[in-house]
Amino acid sequence: MRIKVIVIFISIFLLLVSCTEDLLDRITTNNILPEVEKPVVKSFDKMQTIIIEWDKDEGADEYILYRSEVPDGNYKEIYSGTDLSYEDNVGGYEIGKFFYYKLTKKRESKEFDKSGYVCGVVASVVKDIYEDNNEESECKCIDDLNSVSGNIYYCADKNGNIICDTDWYSVTMNQGLYNLYIFDIENPEAETTTSLVKQVSLYSPSEIQYLSDGKDIQIYNRTCNEKKLNFKICFNVSEASRTILEILNNPYNEKKSAIILVSYTIKYSATFQIKPVTPN
Repeated sequence: MRIKVIVIFISIFLLLVSCTEDLLDRITTNNILPEVEKPVVKSFDKMQTIIIEWDKDEGADEYILYRSEVPDGNYKEIYSGTDLSYEDNVGGYEIGKFFYYKLTKKRESKEFDKSGYVCGVVASVVKDIYEDNNEESECKCIDDLNSVSGNIYYCADKNGNIICDTDWYSVTMNQGLYNLYIFDIENPEAETTTSLVKQVSLYSPSEIQYLSDGKDIQIYNRTCNEKKLNFKICFNVSEASRTILEILNNPYNEKKSAIILVSYTIKYSATFQIKPVTPN
């Protein structure tokens, strides 16, 4: 009997401790208001799927995600729960269509304010293996033997929202040399648009050159030491914007958004010695 009393006492004690900790946690949590934050949208991580992610908020018990087909339209709930991401399967919609998302948070029965909207686009391709290399600090190294393949995209809607990609690369070269690469466009529909894509580099004969199918890319090392040379492949924004506007303003379609995709390969061709400058 004595043992049973001790066991009951210990059980009651542990229950009280547990309830006290839960109560303290609730009191602490109740002092934290959920933050209004925009989620992060990824359109090219998974084919024809828009992934929406957000951070854990200690002040929230639940997250609610809303979606609309127009920025200022009627947002409908598509997810509620405790997960920190949601995959929106948009495979039934046309490529290039924009969707708009707002996130709100809930604590107990109270739903807090919605965030501002963020947008995603229906895409038929996934990002290339060198992503994420959108910034110079994240440039991907390539060698002087193998080719590299990538893609860049420019998406826009009639409301001025733009989703745009840039690819940064680097090559390490000895002094006094230059590498020759060939820029090949892999998707035929992008080959006919002139001045759409450009290469930007401090280590080329011209800092900016426009890239058509089969265009030469030359990367020079004129320094006195081995050096890592960075360059980027990106859209000529003015040309891309003009192309998008032509699509959106076409009276024979009702598109409210559009996407331009350029898939490409940079093929290594040769390495040459820089010719000495002949004095005048």
